[in-house]
Amino acid sequence: FEGVLRLIDLKVATQDGTVVIENATAEIRPGEKVLIVGESGCGKSTLIRAIAGLWTWGSGTIEWPAGAETMFVPQRDYVPVGSLRAMLTYPAHPATIDDAALAAALTRVGLDSLIGRLDDVEQWKDTLSNSERERLGFARILVHRPRWVFLDEAMGHLDDAELASMMR
Repeated sequence: FEGVLRLIDLKVATQDGTVVIENATAEIRPGEKVLIVGESGCGKSTLIRAIAGLWTWGSGTIEWPAGAETMFVPQRDYVPVGSLRAMLTYPAHPATIDDAALAAALTRVGLDSLIGRLDDVEQWKDTLSNSERERLGFARILVHRPRWVFLDEAMGHLDDAELASMMR
């Protein structure tokens, strides 16, 4: 099938060789929502890192659709010092995305109060609440519109209503 992400006989291990996921085989089609559940420490985040190509311990095959555009949103957000505009547009250059697109994304995630602060440079990790930083991560998804999005517990600080809104 065209556009399918395939995991074929995937085995994921820790750096010391301990296998945390074995014989994982799956096909995920565009538009499907997949929830990976399990106890803490069972390898969920490690699996996402392997899919992202950030984890090299293990074996098997991960087949990406040709030209797949992806975005990974980690458990712990990375909020560098800089402008809000730079954070929203990363990894693209800030000048490549117009203000209207940034404003629409911020409005959609309930951060419209920040629209006038796009060029403010601050310690945003200290300025924004945990929930606001997580919603900022969703705004980045809306700005870039990747075909594949992977969230690694990226919504832990959202209440039920915020979570439902972000997933819509």
